[in-house]
Amino acid sequence: MPTLINLIALIECAIGASTIFSLFYYPIHSASRKPAGVFIFVLVAAVISFLIGVGLFLKKESARKTLVYFSGYIVIEKTLVFLGVLSLNGKIITEFLRIPVDAISIVYHGLIVLVFSQTRIKHFFE
Repeated sequence: MPTLINLIALIECAIGASTIFSLFYYPIHSASRKPAGVFIFVLVAAVISFLIGVGLFLKKESARKTLVYFSGYIVIEKTLVFLGVLSLNGKIITEFLRIPVDAISIVYHGLIVLVFSQTRIKHFFE
């Protein structure tokens, strides 16, 4: 299990770091800019993702719980978007390959909830 936990930690750090990088890189080099509120929301989410990854590397129970909470939220939110119950205004999301990316996100985060909720994983963080 430590290998799986470290892999997820690395993925979370990479997601957070790449999102932070893109938030600051792309507005400088293109005409595409996000509204301030969206920028702050995405920045906070990226920092949280990065910190969750670091916390998983350090075997912090708070990182495991936070990862399960946010992953569950993402599964619910993306499922509601797929079902047409919820719609986003398009300012947060990129339209390029949206459906495959959302499907991958649901599977990834669903597996996170299932795996990181198991008793043997919980014991690893004690």
